[in-house]
Amino acid sequence: MKSLIGYGVGWGGRLLGLLLVGVAAAQEQEIDHLLQRIQAQRALVWTYRAAWLKQQAAKWTTLLPPRPPELLPVTLYQRYPALSRLLRQDSSRQPRRPRFTLTRWRVVRRFEQRWFQRRFGQEGWAYLGSNSWTPLDTLRTAELRARLQAHFGNPTRTLAEVDLFRRRPRDEYIQFEYWLVLNDSIPFRIMDVNGPLERGLVVASAPRYRDQLWQIRQALLGRLIDDPKRAPFVDYYYQPETDTWYLTGFDGQHFFLTPIRRPARILGRPRLSDVH
Repeated sequence: MKSLIGYGVGWGGRLLGLLLVGVAAAQEQEIDHLLQRIQAQRALVWTYRAAWLKQQAAKWTTLLPPRPPELLPVTLYQRYPALSRLLRQDSSRQPRRPRFTLTRWRVVRRFEQRWFQRRFGQEGWAYLGSNSWTPLDTLRTAELRARLQAHFGNPTRTLAEVDLFRRRPRDEYIQFEYWLVLNDSIPFRIMDVNGPLERGLVVASAPRYRDQLWQIRQALLGRLIDDPKRAPFVDYYYQPETDTWYLTGFDGQHFFLTPIRRPARILGRPRLSDVH
């Protein structure tokens, strides 16, 4: 009799244990589902917040003019001597390069492209993109294009000179280029590689000037910031993501981006009169 009672108690205990384990597993699964829902909701909230912050940043960058970085107040260096020592050590590690002096420049015109390529195109090119927070890197490319037009005249090369109308344009190509010769011997190129909706420009020179490329850029293009005059212009612009052609430019008062039909033929550069 005792063995039967013990067997029943043991079996009941095991059954109760299994029930408790099942309840615990169900509760754990419910908790996992709840945590997943919370994480999904949190991710959705952060997605909307990131989109809102991006929209606000785009709004304020168009309302407020870009400013160059400012140095820290002197009081901070006095209050934190270690910061001052760290900055001095970092500057001492950087090699001292002679400051670039720009004495002369001239723009290479369309009919001089072959001459420029024969003389300077054999060495290859070193490139510098918009990878800092200077005004040249944060201004919209369309704004810089209008300033380039005012200071340097027409570009050396645009999409009108690229044989695109015979075939589908490739994914990467240059919207416009200014080719220049600096100090009678330094080749220099100014390019828009992303279109008028982006910011900044790309510059290039011979590889032997790679270490001075930033100084050369500032010496030549600093005038776009110091004297922000603009001139009217109009260019072709092709957007490969939507397979759409545009006329983009500045009419003297407003910037425009007008969609057009795919050109059957391109007979020269567009004119402002072509914009309806």
